[in-house]
Amino acid sequence: MAKNIVLYLTDTDAEYGQWLICDDQGNAVSETRRDTLENIADQVEGRKLTVILPAEAVSLFSVTVAGNASRAVKAIPFALEEMVSQDIEDLHFAVGDRQSGDTYPVAVVAQALMQKLQQRFAEVGLRPVAMRAEAQALPRFQEDDAGWTALSDGDRVLVRIDDFSGYAIDRSSAEVLLGQSLEE
Repeated sequence: MAKNIVLYLTDTDAEYGQWLICDDQGNAVSETRRDTLENIADQVEGRKLTVILPAEAVSLFSVTVAGNASRAVKAIPFALEEMVSQDIEDLHFAVGDRQSGDTYPVAVVAQALMQKLQQRFAEVGLRPVAMRAEAQALPRFQEDDAGWTALSDGDRVLVRIDDFSGYAIDRSSAEVLLGQSLEE
């Protein structure tokens, strides 16, 4: 039996999701299905669950903070204060492992959304082992590849810049932004 399920929440209502079963290498071994979280929970038992959140709900940053890891984790919200649109008290900061040069990957999500998702998952019996931003689900072609990956999805474009950077943008803005980036 494949041991992993990936659940993509297409919106933050957390009523429905798209899901599939993956092997240990991340290869899909089932078709993608859409279902209620209750029905998905029935399929998860004995498997690891990774939840993919819509890119619009997650901001990804790389932050350089000197000091030991515990001090850095405490300092990161303040280091990002000018870069986020909400009060830092209203945000959840998920800090990844230290990278080179005291740089940390950080995913920022509204605290209210995290609480809502945790409550909803508990109601239906889902216990994710990880949550990821949608942009992080796009492929990287090589570890040392400096190229971007973009996916056109209706009126929006999903962009992955590197392992810890990505976003969603409306199609018309994407054409301008990506065009400027290609010129650079």
